[in-house]
Amino acid sequence: MDEVLVPCLVDSGAMNTLLPGWVAALAGIDCNAAPAKTLGVAGSATSARMVTTSLAIGAHSWEAEVGFCEPWPRGWGLLGQLSFFRYFLVTFRAVDFELEIELSLTSAERQDAAAARCPVTPAAFASWFTR
Repeated sequence: MDEVLVPCLVDSGAMNTLLPGWVAALAGIDCNAAPAKTLGVAGSATSARMVTTSLAIGAHSWEAEVGFCEPWPRGWGLLGQLSFFRYFLVTFRAVDFELEIELSLTSAERQDAAAARCPVTPAAFASWFTR
């Protein structure tokens, strides 16, 4: 599989991550056997072939389901909830025109990090409130 760089819109209102169909062709991803979904995007319909593939931002990569769309009249892709937001903590600072993206921790990693910062374990904390 070849690497293809695609500018993307980070869309907290989108469920799916969607890319133009030509991206799959350039990356060597075969979408022919993939299930197709008809989706509404920005007031128009498109057909998306849903394929699990590798995505990357900086040095971090992950496997996720992506819809490769035809037609796709935009020059950018769309990063949505299921394939993007679930892996990252995303902070929008509209007043500063900034977007911050951090790796999201799993539940176990969050508990480990909290226990390292706090002498009271999450389990002890929960039992203290249930007495």
